[in-house]
Amino acid sequence: MNETKIKFNTSLIVFLLSFVFVLCTGIFFLEKEDQKRDEFALHQLTQVIENAIWNFDNTGPVGFLKLAAKHQNYKQIIVYKSNIEVFIEIDGPKLSMIDQFLLKIGLIKIRKFESNIFHNSQNIGRVEVIHYHDTIYEHSYLFITLGLTFLVALFFVRISFAKRILKRQADELEVHRNQLEEVVKERTKALIEREKLLRSIFENAVVGMCLISTKGYLEMVNPALANILGFPLEKLLSKNISVFTHPDDIELSFKKFKLLLDGETQKIRFEKRYIHSSGSTVWALVGTYLVRDYEDVPQYFVTFIEDITDRKQAEDEKEYLWSRLQQAQKMEAIGTLAGGIAHDFNNILAAIIGYTEIARMGCHSEQRVTKSLDKVLHASNRAKGLVQQILAFSHQANTKRILLQPASIVKDTIKMLRASLPTTIEISQNIVSKTGLILANSTQIHQIVMNFGTNAFHAMEETSGRLDISLKETILSSEDLVHEPGVKAGTFVKLSICDSGPGIAPEIKDKIFDPYFTTKEIGKGTGLGLSIVHGIVKNYGGFISFYSELGEGATFHVFLPVIEKDLQPDETITVEQIPEGKERILFIDDEEILTEMGKNMLEKLGYQVTVRNSSFEALDTFQNQPDQFDLVITDQTMPGMTGSDIARKMIQIRPEIPIILCTGYSTIISEEKAKSMGIKEFALKPFFMRDIAVLIRKVLDKS
Repeated sequence: MNETKIKFNTSLIVFLLSFVFVLCTGIFFLEKEDQKRDEFALHQLTQVIENAIWNFDNTGPVGFLKLAAKHQNYKQIIVYKSNIEVFIEIDGPKLSMIDQFLLKIGLIKIRKFESNIFHNSQNIGRVEVIHYHDTIYEHSYLFITLGLTFLVALFFVRISFAKRILKRQADELEVHRNQLEEVVKERTKALIEREKLLRSIFENAVVGMCLISTKGYLEMVNPALANILGFPLEKLLSKNISVFTHPDDIELSFKKFKLLLDGETQKIRFEKRYIHSSGSTVWALVGTYLVRDYEDVPQYFVTFIEDITDRKQAEDEKEYLWSRLQQAQKMEAIGTLAGGIAHDFNNILAAIIGYTEIARMGCHSEQRVTKSLDKVLHASNRAKGLVQQILAFSHQANTKRILLQPASIVKDTIKMLRASLPTTIEISQNIVSKTGLILANSTQIHQIVMNFGTNAFHAMEETSGRLDISLKETILSSEDLVHEPGVKAGTFVKLSICDSGPGIAPEIKDKIFDPYFTTKEIGKGTGLGLSIVHGIVKNYGGFISFYSELGEGATFHVFLPVIEKDLQPDETITVEQIPEGKERILFIDDEEILTEMGKNMLEKLGYQVTVRNSSFEALDTFQNQPDQFDLVITDQTMPGMTGSDIARKMIQIRPEIPIILCTGYSTIISEEKAKSMGIKEFALKPFFMRDIAVLIRKVLDKS
């Protein structure tokens, strides 16, 4: 195409140069011809003037000269006659505006012609003619003809070149058309293949995919999404996506999609819930972006939906296990705390019990002080049981359980509760006297009733209220226990405590059994009551359920499994008289108050007692006189050397020496381990005089 243009332009230039050359040559020859004609006219004029000068009159030469000037386009004619001094100046016709313009631009030239006038071979004068040459103007037809010729020639040349160019362009267009057809065929084929590929990916994708209109209607849906939602494809198409969205997530979805429509983001990714055809909830991870046309007008949303229900359930399970771990860590913390205080608290209780019993031995049974001391011993016994429950709750001590009827314990506890609560609290009870036997500890049953009763009192403390306590048997099936994994179906003793207080707030219902959680003011509760009760009931193989609404009070149900075996409660051994003796006893404890109390107590029973407050002093004493003692009673937890270490060394010195190891709490040694070392008995502090007296006699008599 460019080569054709170059050839055409070259030909045009050659043609134009040739035309200019011909034009210039024509003008040149015309000017020559005009000049010859002008000179001939001038010569003829001089001949006339010669006669006219000699026959000068008003009409002769002047009129003739004017006529000559007119016909010859003379601008000016001047005649001089030197000998007679004749001067004649004749002006020709005035120049038109066109002539003036042509003169200015040089298309018409002005020439000056001169000729002598002779008469009888004598020069009688001279003629000057100023003549404007209008060759171009006069011969404009020549230029018009040449111009038309040029235009016609140019037209035919142009047509010739145009035909050649058009033919060549037509050939090129045909080639391009064929090439374009091939490209279109190839691209159409590629688009078809790509569409097949995209449709295959769309239909076989493992995640849900769909196209959603800007109004929220499903335009395309793949089988994976239909499977996620549990609906056939035809049920989903043309339906609004909000129909399948969980009601609580509709507003969230609207806000997310609006961000795309407003152009605030290019794509979004968030979690939401859908409603399965079965009515269950499906958790999904949704990713979507907005497709716009070339004018930036929103067309539709391309959305990817991944079912993450299993992952969410795993996360919930993980969270549940984490909460269980935290609960276990709390229990461990409680156990550590319990272990830390058990030793000192038991030592204090041991001193209280011991000295109280010593004081009581010196009083008459009918004296009022004896009754007071009995109440001290009773309270001390409850305190001892409380420490054991704390240790049992922290899984660091085993509380002895027996088969018992809970009705009598519950009734006794209600009596104590009535005495401790204000009269503004009305207590109503419905206790079935005879139920199935449960394997439990009486102190723990007492603790369960007291804890729930105390909590109910605090709920109704500011206002009057009613407390209802009932006890009966009930049978629970597997369906009833679906939310209590690990609890076997069967017969249960059901203890119910109901109050008319303000109820439990929904946000704390999941926390009421957590250790240290309390809604009471500082000084009114430690947050351990319900957690301890919960631990006791779980340890019995039972469970606790409750129902509470704000303003409607709270009802707690404690379910304790009934033992199916035909067993009877253990017979209680009553000791009418405390056994005494005369043997020699080495009593070891790092607490001076306890060694003093032990010495007084054992001496009142008739024994010869040697006390030591240091484990090293005690070992030195035994090493020096190993045969001077019939029995060794030692505390386990002491500075420098533990009771088990002392016992091991003493047994090495004298293998048959009977030893009783006393402890309130120990993670180092158990009763089984102590006996495997050769220790005869393992006693838990604090103990009563009758208990230690019976134990001493048991060891000494066996030895």
